[in-house]
Order: sequence, then structure tokens, then C-alpha cells
Amino acid sequence: MAVLLKDGTIKFDSAEELLGSYDAHLSRGGLFLDTSVAWPLRVSRTFTIEIEGMDVKTPIRAEAVYCSGGKVGLQMTKDPGNRQAVEELLNQLQAPRTSEAAEGQKDGSAAPFLGEDRVIVYPSAAALLADDQLSSGLLGAKTRTMWNIGEVLTLTLTVAERPERCQIRAKVAMCRGSMVGLQLSKAPQTRQDVESLVQAMQADSQPAEPAEPVEPAESAEPVEPAESAEPVEPAESAEPVEPAEPVEAESQEPFEAFSGFTVSTRDAAELGSILPLGLDASELREVSLFRLVVSIGASGHAAVLTVEVEGWTFHFRFNDKGNLVQFLGPDSQADVLDRLVRSGQMARIKQREALESLDQYNSVEALLLGQKLVKPRDMWSCIRDQAVDALETIRAAKRCEYRVDPIVTGRRTGVRFGSLIVPWMDRALSEIDADQIGLLRGPLDDGFLGISSDAIWQPDSIVLEKKGAKFAGEMLDGTRTLTDAMAPFPMTMRNRLIRLAVTLNALGMIEMHGESQAAEEDKPEYKLERDLEELAVSDKFVQAGVHWSAHAGTYPAALARIERDFGPDEELARLSETAARFCRRRVELARKAHEFIEDASRRKSHRKQVITDSQLRFAAELMFKQADLHMMKGEIHKARELIEAAIELDPRPEYTRGLASLGS
Repeated sequence: MAVLLKDGTIKFDSAEELLGSYDAHLSRGGLFLDTSVAWPLRVSRTFTIEIEGMDVKTPIRAEAVYCSGGKVGLQMTKDPGNRQAVEELLNQLQAPRTSEAAEGQKDGSAAPFLGEDRVIVYPSAAALLADDQLSSGLLGAKTRTMWNIGEVLTLTLTVAERPERCQIRAKVAMCRGSMVGLQLSKAPQTRQDVESLVQAMQADSQPAEPAEPVEPAESAEPVEPAESAEPVEPAESAEPVEPAEPVEAESQEPFEAFSGFTVSTRDAAELGSILPLGLDASELREVSLFRLVVSIGASGHAAVLTVEVEGWTFHFRFNDKGNLVQFLGPDSQADVLDRLVRSGQMARIKQREALESLDQYNSVEALLLGQKLVKPRDMWSCIRDQAVDALETIRAAKRCEYRVDPIVTGRRTGVRFGSLIVPWMDRALSEIDADQIGLLRGPLDDGFLGISSDAIWQPDSIVLEKKGAKFAGEMLDGTRTLTDAMAPFPMTMRNRLIRLAVTLNALGMIEMHGESQAAEEDKPEYKLERDLEELAVSDKFVQAGVHWSAHAGTYPAALARIERDFGPDEELARLSETAARFCRRRVELARKAHEFIEDASRRKSHRKQVITDSQLRFAAELMFKQADLHMMKGEIHKARELIEAAIELDPRPEYTRGLASLGS
């Protein structure tokens, strides 16, 4: 990895390393480097990019946004000179390979040329598209270098005078005279990247309006993945993998990249409606993260969503079916392996071997699927959980800058849209107050519920878990109220089914088929009675109105809020004597729950009964990382609370040391 030296020099070992960094970070204005210096955060200064063995010195203005554990993350300032300097550097690096390839193709041959710098250059897009062997995993090229037969190479594939390129891995099968024969890796990553490059060439070779981006023709449709990479549909799990088939959006015009801000109020106003909007800057200038993701999923376009939050950058890549085909974030690739080990899906020794094989050209998805280290559905489950955690981190920041760019991707498999949106909404809804859930449920208690035939999605493409699918597909048939639809299911499922119904309604999938005859039951006091019935079978944290990971110091405020909202002077309690009685029961239930969880030993024991060990460990890790950010901002009190909560969830030695470092 490139190194940032004490004098501000950014040292790359080779041009290929810099170009790889450009693809991963630099093209978006960032750099992730090794360093031995504690760089101050958010201080702009001039750094100089140098490449070992080359006369290259390119100055850029940037500031450190992350510095910990021998790593530093730089973010370039918005100075136009930065972009110009980087573009000139890229042109300088690409010129030698272009001239070498041109020299090797003086005879006018359409064959590609493999240079000593491990760059394969086709003379034109037409030459690449005419190479029939490429789709079979074979590549023949001219060369002036003697390559070792059997050697596995990491190569860059590109077209002369074109900016597009991709990294591939290939084995030298033959090297004789001026020709070399390569066998491309069967890893899905290599195949998908080659297909993406081919699609880009096909799109630009269309005769009409070649300068405008167009949708790939049917002939450019990517080849279906081999059986080894094809995830199996699970029986119970809401997992990955065949793409859901949403109704095509009305407008399929290509969209232009746009940016804006995501906002989160973490209440009924944010979660009540997440209907998709067009991928247009004017409509999505300031929008909830849920609606932004749903808009991308329903658009029919492949796109990448990039979000910056507190110095971290998250990338969510979606294909044209709305599937999440890749997620990238801080240490995300290593984290996938760690999650697989913690869930028992992967042996620790295999994790160490996989970590050693990861590099900028070999993604964790390609590695795991190519070597069949885990089942595809297990891998995509972990990536789904990663993505949901990242999306919730973004929402917790309340307001973040984002950017959406169109992309070309041949990836067909990934996290199905329904497998992402339903668990994400369920998590968000489970963390808001009961009265906010009441506001969202209210409209669903006013009639008989059915699934709208005009909805963008239908239950079979959204609700993937068996009982949820039965609830949405069979019980919401237009003849039942929400209460009646939930009646066949266990009481312990009621809260989850309510959240599922709210999710389907927010997606525009539910319609009313007439007014409910149970007018008496629709009164607020009877809705409160139903809430009390559900709370009675919930865990103590839900009854107390706090999240199970919350610091004990937040408990008094939560109890005070419930006492205020259901107090005798509030409008709900004054509706009737029945309502006042139910309000008193709600306050009494909260007080008893608080009395229980305020005892640390009982609280810990109860938490272990209702929350899995993996959830506890991950929540503790996330809190510890958030504490690190608060320490950088000088918010010591918040950092201490987060670390104390993390220690209670998972008492690791490093957390204890971190708390001790804050002092008393």
C-alpha cells in the first residue's frame, strides 16, 4: 500500500498501484494510505504524489479525515487545480503504455498487445468486440516479454485512447515468439468486470447519438453466472439472490449524475411514505435515505450511491433490477470475513487465508465464490447486514451529503431489493417510540386491507420470509382488517407483522377495500389497549421505551417521556375514563420495566435472553468506533457513554483500555 511520509510525500511503488488507487479512492477525491505520523484532522495542506522510479511529482491540496492504527484517510479539497493535476498525472502514466502498444501493433493487426507493465491494450473498441475468444475465457495477445508458463498474473485490460479499464487475473497458458496465450480466471469478479468493459464498448458503438449514454442492447446482456456462483434460494431466510422483478419504471431515459443531502428525523414522518421518485436532482435534492434507496431500486438503472459521513465513505452499487450487487465501506471486505466466522459459516483458518489473498483487484465476493469457501446466500446475508448497519449509521448522522452516479455493471446476483428494504425498515421501525408506531398504524386500522395491483412491487418480490409472505400474500386479501389478518399468527409475532404492514404501506403496496365495521375498536383507547396487549409479551426494554443497547444513563429521560405522553393531563387520557385507565396501565408497565432493567445484573441477564451474541458483539464494535469519532471531536462525555455501553454488551479488554484512556 502507498505510504504518506512525514514530509507530506505520498509514495507509490508503481504506476499500477496508483492506477489501482485511482479506481478505488482517488477518482472520488480520497486516498487511503499507510503512515507512521499522527496527522491532525481537518487541516488542509499540500501533499506531493511520487512514484518509485519515475520522475513524477504532483502536488495536491487535501486534509486528513481519518488517522488511526497506522492508517490515514485523505480527502482532497474542492480546488479545481486538484482535479487538473490528477488528470495530467493519469495522462502522463497512460502515455507510455499507449505508445508501447502502438509500437507493438505497427502491422495494423487487431490483436491486443501485452506490455511489460502488465497492461493489455486493444487497438480499438471494434477489435475488443470482435474477439470471440474473450467470452470463452481465453485471450491471445502480442508481446515482447517472455512470460513464465503457468504464472498467474494480475493485468489491466483497456482500449487505446479510451479511459475505461478493468483488472483481471489470468494464467499464462502459452508464450512462444511474439505471442502469449492467457486463460482468464473463472472468478466471478474477473468475468463480471470484463463483461462491464465489453458493455461499455457496445454502448458507445451504437450508431445513433453515440455521445449519449444508452441502455445496453439485448445482445449485450450479461451471461448468467455459472452454477458455482449461483446462490440457492433458502427455505426460511430472506436472502439474496435471484433478482426481484419490479414493474419497469415508466421512464427509462438515462439519468445524469446528481447529488444532494439525506435527512433523517427518525419518526413517523420519515417512515410513513417511501414511494420512489425519479432519479432527478430537483426531486431528490433533500430526501430521506429510505426514499433515495427505493428510488434507485425502482428506477430500472444501474447506479452507485456514495455517502460521506463523519470522515467515512460508503458505496452502494445497484444493478438495473434494484439488487445491491456490492457494498464498500471502511474495512468492509475484512468485516465480511469476520461476520462469516462469528456466525459459524467460515473457519478461522480460512479467514486468515482469505485475508492474505485480498487486494485491490480481488474482491471478497470474487474470492469467496470463486474458491467456494462459503455458500453464496451466507455471504450475501453478511453483506446485507453490513449494508443495513451502514445505512443506519448514515441515518444516525441525521444529515449527510450523497451522490448518485450511473454505472455499467454485468452483475446479476446480489442482495435482492426486498431482502434489503424489509429488514432495514423493520430495524428502523423497532427503534422508534410506540406512539410513533401508533401514528403509522392508524391508517391501517380504518378498513379492510388488500395488496394494490398497481404497486411497483408485489409481495412475492418483496416479502421473502415464509410467515411474512403468508401474511402479505394470503391474509391481506381485501376482506380483513389488520387485527383480523394477524389473528392466525402467534402473539409474539404481532409487533413484527405490524412493522411489515407499515413497510408495505410505505412502499405503496396496500390499498383499502372499504371501511371497517369495527368502528368501536378503532377508537384511540382501544388502539391503546391493543398496544398494551402487544407490550405485555414484549421484552423489558420495549416496555421501558428504550433500545436494548442504550446506556443506562438514558433510562430516566425515557421514563419521563412515557409519564408525560400518557399523563392525566394529556389529550389521550382525557378522551374517556377507559382511555385514562389504559394510560395509567401504560405508565405502570413502564415503571415496572424500568425498575427491572435499572438493576445491572438482571438487565444483562435479560438482554442475553432476547438478543443474540452476534448482535451484542456487533453493536459493541459499532459503539466503540463511534466513540473514537467523538474523541476526535473532543466530545469526551459522549465517547465515555458509548464505551461504557459497549463494555456492558461485550466486555473486551480493548474496550476497557479505551475507557481507562479517557481518565476519570
